Amino acid sequence: MFQTSQQCLQILIDVSVKSLLLAAIAFAAIKLLRLRDSNLEHRIWSGVLFGMLALPILTCFLPSIPVYVSMDWISAPKTSADVSVAATESVPSEHWHAADQQGLPEFRMSRSGGPGLVRSTDTQLVRPETLPAAEAASASGNPHQVMTVMIVSLIVIWGLVAAFLVLRLLVGLWSASQLLKGATVVTSDAVIEPLTLSGVRGVTIRETCQVRVPMTVGWCRPAVLLPAEWRSWSSGKLKAIISHELAHVARRDFLVAFAGELNFCVYWFHPVAWFLQRRLSDLAEEACDDAAIGCTGDRTGYARYLLEVASQLSGGGRRVQPGLSMARESNVESRIATILDFQRPLSQRLPWKTTAGIALIAAPVIASAAALEPVNPQNIAVADEPPENSTAASLEEMVRVRGQVLDESGRPLSTARVTVWRSQRPDWYAADSMNTRVGVLKVDRNGQFDQKFAASELPVAKDARDHSWSVLVVSAPGFAVRGMTGMERTDSVNVSNPNFLKEFVTIKLPVSVTISARLLSTEGLPIANANVSLHHLMTTESTPLTNWLTRADKQPKPQDHMNALSMMGGPPEEGTLFPGQNLRIPTEVMEPVMTDNLGVFEITDLVGKDDLAVLRFRGDNVVDTTAHVVAREMEPVYGRSTTRFTRYEAYHGRLFNMALKPSVPIQGFVRDIETKKPLANVWVAVRQAYGSVMSREGYVKSRTDAEGHYRIEGLPIPPEGTKRYRGNTLTVRPSGLPYLETDLEVPSTGDNTAPVEFNIELRRAVIAKGRLTVKSTGDPIVGAKLYYAPYVENENVSKYHRYADGSIEMLGNDTRYYTNDNGEFDLPIIPGRGVIGARAPTGGYISGYGARDIEAFQSTEGGLSRKLSDHMIASSFHALQEIDVPRTVQTYDVAMEADSGVSLSVQFIDPQSKPLTNVRGYGLTSDRNWQVINTDQPVATGLEIGGIRPAHFTNESGSLTVMTRIIPEPGQEAVTIQLFRPGVITGRLVDTERAPIVGAVLQASHQNDPDSWGSEQQIRTDKDGHFEYFVPVGTKYEIRVAYENNRVRIARDLEMDRTKKIDLGEFVLSDQEANGATVKPDRAPIVTELPEREVK
Repeated sequence: MFQTSQQCLQILIDVSVKSLLLAAIAFAAIKLLRLRDSNLEHRIWSGVLFGMLALPILTCFLPSIPVYVSMDWISAPKTSADVSVAATESVPSEHWHAADQQGLPEFRMSRSGGPGLVRSTDTQLVRPETLPAAEAASASGNPHQVMTVMIVSLIVIWGLVAAFLVLRLLVGLWSASQLLKGATVVTSDAVIEPLTLSGVRGVTIRETCQVRVPMTVGWCRPAVLLPAEWRSWSSGKLKAIISHELAHVARRDFLVAFAGELNFCVYWFHPVAWFLQRRLSDLAEEACDDAAIGCTGDRTGYARYLLEVASQLSGGGRRVQPGLSMARESNVESRIATILDFQRPLSQRLPWKTTAGIALIAAPVIASAAALEPVNPQNIAVADEPPENSTAASLEEMVRVRGQVLDESGRPLSTARVTVWRSQRPDWYAADSMNTRVGVLKVDRNGQFDQKFAASELPVAKDARDHSWSVLVVSAPGFAVRGMTGMERTDSVNVSNPNFLKEFVTIKLPVSVTISARLLSTEGLPIANANVSLHHLMTTESTPLTNWLTRADKQPKPQDHMNALSMMGGPPEEGTLFPGQNLRIPTEVMEPVMTDNLGVFEITDLVGKDDLAVLRFRGDNVVDTTAHVVAREMEPVYGRSTTRFTRYEAYHGRLFNMALKPSVPIQGFVRDIETKKPLANVWVAVRQAYGSVMSREGYVKSRTDAEGHYRIEGLPIPPEGTKRYRGNTLTVRPSGLPYLETDLEVPSTGDNTAPVEFNIELRRAVIAKGRLTVKSTGDPIVGAKLYYAPYVENENVSKYHRYADGSIEMLGNDTRYYTNDNGEFDLPIIPGRGVIGARAPTGGYISGYGARDIEAFQSTEGGLSRKLSDHMIASSFHALQEIDVPRTVQTYDVAMEADSGVSLSVQFIDPQSKPLTNVRGYGLTSDRNWQVINTDQPVATGLEIGGIRPAHFTNESGSLTVMTRIIPEPGQEAVTIQLFRPGVITGRLVDTERAPIVGAVLQASHQNDPDSWGSEQQIRTDKDGHFEYFVPVGTKYEIRVAYENNRVRIARDLEMDRTKKIDLGEFVLSDQEANGATVKPDRAPIVTELPEREVK
């Protein structure tokens, strides 16, 4: 059974890879030749289809072309002798692993575990003869048993699904034969005349009440089936429809459709099979549409006929597979758009010479693909050290990961463990990244590693915001962990480490520092069996850390004082982050440790001196808590948190005690509010925890069981009298179900010891089924984010928890709704008026497209619409559309477009008009991602004629900057952007006694973007009450001051149009000033022009 399953699996994998190759060749040919003829493209994809069906047969008879690729994962089990040979050949004979020579235990960090000294059972790392017998048996036996069961199970599942699909196909053929038997031959002249004129022979036209739309069935004896209503059609409509169906017969489309269904039955798991089935059907319909238009000569009339026929689909009727019906709900809209594209030439029937030419080209391509044979390179004798310029063929591009591990003195670490991970962005805004360990690299006695991986396994991210990236993690006994990400440094200013996927890397590991702490309850009792895990790890240097420790608070500030000072991101202490780099190490690298009976835990081999480890504590009836730990002995200091959960936290030394607050679970049921049916597999997570000023969404979460039950642990207990929206808030994410994402505040009930019972009832929503395309081309936009907000006046708003409480969300930060590969999306909405917004993954589109036609955006305050239940800033979206959903529907169709606009080439110059390179900033696209612009010919894309594109750029050193607006004019092709030295705003703050106000916070805000406000980094007044605020030129500023518990404005509409110094004078501030008041200076501002000097 195993051998048969293995052979079947190898055949399926072989055909899958080769069919992908055929599809890629066909796709490249179509794109390179810019084919728009549906007939021609249909023939090309038909060749791919029949080639895919023929591949298993051709492979058996054609001579092979060897392609070297590792097949170990589906190979037969190895004997202990085989394992020994493989392990011996995996590294040069003179470079045995240090564990083999010295008898040292192997240092391992498992995916579910962390730092620790354990004996490795990985035969790729340690020679098996060094392992105990039991361990060797486990290493060689269990993996094979698991693989055997897995392979057999996969083949059984494949066979069951294929059998079901074949049965469905046979039922469809039988159903077609029954339709033909029950149909009546039509002899009317109105039908026979177009049949005779077409020249198609051997076809009959029949009518039946069993179908709602015209369709073609059969190949050897084809028949066109008309619904009973055909007699009421006009002559023009009847002629067009019969011409369409006869074109199917002439083109042998039924045969191709049958082959597509058969191919899908066999390769149902393969995306190419899905694509061919749908694409060939669409192309066949387009070609037959063109043939019908050629007969009638009326595009508009034919489009109307097609729409009338499509409207009959809602009436039911039988569906025959693989019959060819004239209209399908899924493609009518796109077909009508194609028909009405008067600039598109009609496809022509291909002469036999063209068809023969395609066959002659396709035959050797299919034969070559079939002849490819994967060969395991380990079965071929090779030199111990192959030459650098060797170029073995491969089915997939390979990525080479190589480097050396040293200690801080430069000595090789042969005991190092090097692992490679693939990380992905979480589904939840504040949740941990999803990590998968790709492999463990072999390290020789010189601390060197060199191994290749498939490029698909290790993605190269362009930016830290990308959905997936690769991470290299290095550790060793007695040393700290280090890691680096595989990112392109040129595209992100925040990534400074070398890209290990592109170059040889050298990693130096510092000696590890032990973290030891004790966890206590608020009553001072030890907390035993608490779970301690890693949240994230940061590294820094001594000088920046010393400076940061000097600035950090030595005593915690009251929470109300911190809230009073927080303006647009917090005061300077909070704005000064820990001066380190997040190593982005997967949390699974550290195996969680448990506290002992005294509440004590220790962590070794994780951090080096001055590293920052953010730890997470979880336990029974205690709050899920994070702690910032600096790997040095010191008293606690206080500053801005590096997590998303709090703004202000303590930074402990490596030896500390910490009290965890008590917690009680929250539990209940999630169900439909009307039917009371439980909703299973729904995520319920913490959105906001009491005492937290920022979202914790997804950090603590639970999934409902079959009965709809959930349980959340680790939340703090809000005291009585807690204000609304300040307590614990849960978020419900019913992905895949027709319900809205909903946030609910948990009432403060219970005796603070028993679980809080909190049931959640959701009202069923409407599903918006839509598609997002590029306006100019009709191409789908893949991976776009979708958002929805109803109007406040919508009478249905009060029926849904999501909007009933009147709370307002700022849309644009988080979503779980994306367009698929065809640009399609499903989005839950409610009946009545609302707005759907889409944001493309790239910013190459006009921002706010569609907003001019939407009432909600006609009058805004700072870009915010007050007419919607949630805030939507028009410029944050690339497509906006207003909808009005009937109350009685369950689905609502919507089509959205994004406009790619125009592009301008950009030149950056300095104050002396000399060209600038390596500029960074935002404005070349419509998103606000800060980028390094390292090309010699930058281009601004997605611009709207007469529209405003806010932009902000600086040079590499930050000495030159500008804040500007790009506003393209008709016919404009290029724009020059000049950078200047920053301007400076000065002044002095004193109290009513003329004493200087020390440490007041100043915030400079601007509205370079007319739809939203932006802010510069905050500053503080010095010991004399003076301030000196450097800001980019090119816009107007408003200056606000926070002192004590007051906030006032000291300047507005302060224009910094060029490099200058604006001395505002002296401001007398009273502690009695009303919040938001404007305080005037003692004199008029003094403006001094600052000369531009050459920047080197």
